[in-house]
Amino acid sequence: MVAISKALGTTLTSRFTADPNTDYNVVVIKDGYDTFTSPTIAVADKIVEFSAKMNESLAIKTVNPSVGTIGTAYSYTFTSTGGTGAVTYAVTSGSLPAGLTLGTNGELTGTPTTSGAITFTVTATDSATPAHTSSNTFTMSINPGTTSHSGNGGSSGGGGGSSNTPAPVAAEPTTTSTVVGTFTDSLTGATIPGAQMTLYYADTARNGLNGKVAGTQAQLPVINGFKPNNNQNPQTTDSNGTYGFMVYPNTDYYVVVVKDGYDTFTSPTISVADKLVEFSAEMNSHVTGVNRIAGDTRVDTAIGLAKSEFTGKVKNIILATEDNFPDALAGSVLAYQQKAPILLVGDSQTDQDKVITYMKDNADPAGNIYVLGGTGVVSDAVVQRVKAAGFNNIIRLGGADRYETDAKISDYLNVAERTPVVIASGENYPDALSVSSVAAIHQYPILLVSQDGLVDSLKAELTKIKPNMVYIIGGTGSVNNVAENQIVNYEQESDN
Repeated sequence: MVAISKALGTTLTSRFTADPNTDYNVVVIKDGYDTFTSPTIAVADKIVEFSAKMNESLAIKTVNPSVGTIGTAYSYTFTSTGGTGAVTYAVTSGSLPAGLTLGTNGELTGTPTTSGAITFTVTATDSATPAHTSSNTFTMSINPGTTSHSGNGGSSGGGGGSSNTPAPVAAEPTTTSTVVGTFTDSLTGATIPGAQMTLYYADTARNGLNGKVAGTQAQLPVINGFKPNNNQNPQTTDSNGTYGFMVYPNTDYYVVVVKDGYDTFTSPTISVADKLVEFSAEMNSHVTGVNRIAGDTRVDTAIGLAKSEFTGKVKNIILATEDNFPDALAGSVLAYQQKAPILLVGDSQTDQDKVITYMKDNADPAGNIYVLGGTGVVSDAVVQRVKAAGFNNIIRLGGADRYETDAKISDYLNVAERTPVVIASGENYPDALSVSSVAAIHQYPILLVSQDGLVDSLKAELTKIKPNMVYIIGGTGSVNNVAENQIVNYEQESDN
């Protein structure tokens, strides 16, 4: 055997013991750097040292441009770090403030002609082949500038002078806009009535220019008959979980929502122009103390969990086999997306009766029933019982084995390109179980692999998603180098 050592700068060293008279290459992946693939490393019967440099990933700096002023020449330069070769810049979404232009060198220049807070996206592109890009959305404020006031002639005669003084803060406008929305439970989707909402002025340049003090309660007129609370601030959500504020336009706000049993919710900035703005959100319920959810069997425990976490009629339900773990674990991301409990079913008539009873009592017959796995794990007989109970919208996501079923679940999620994915062993449950809640919240598909690597259906999912990050859960005893190398190859192909 022959040792191959590689050193990347001063930060990473590694050593391989390899077969002599063999040719190799190395692929190096590091967060914040472009993936590096070496040329061929030819090994004879002596130690071979291979050193290389990795390029830092392109990243546009995220500092907002400095404030501009109407009628005053302006200049600002966008910059970035990393990347390969020369970097060019372009606006890829939104519009620049009127009067300004962006050069490919990143220089923003011109003379602003309109005041306000303007949001736009700038993308940096390097000279690599294929090129790397980095984008960020910026908000730029343009001040109204100064106003010239004509003076009257003084006792000395000689006519009026002029003085440039800051423009006075405008009085409250007579026009209004509206912010409305609905708050729902993040788990059940049920609306949340009786939540207290308080509207505040946000900390933005536009508010500052207009004399609005950040963090203070917005002063709104009481309007009798304006639903649901006569425009009071604070106000409470109505029986449908909805609220409504008639507000002043061209102002930035945020809401703080408080409800017993839920974590306090603070919204991002709600920017209001001159049209209706809809802002709806979900609140997370909180649990204090220790609450054990359990049943005599795993079927009973799943039903108990569904009853605990989902109140009212659930619109969707997921059915998975009680006999093995892969389908239910892969389905956890789907369950979060569809706000659906996962119920376990098996061959026992008694256990099936329990599931059917829960569905009749707690599920909306017009909703969807997702059956995970083929007929070998959730039989057609079970599906027929579900239909007989009045649930006809049945979607089976199943394949020839757990890996094909997993791929069909991932495909149904229909995540956007570049969404990260999670890789875990399909031969044992601990790794996939430990990451399932995180994957569900972030909507990262869980792709299960065997010791033989990725099946064709999962390879197709990687090709379709083109993930910008792959999280491999567990050591090489769980996901071995065969699967890892396949993943690296698919990442390289997608980059090309």
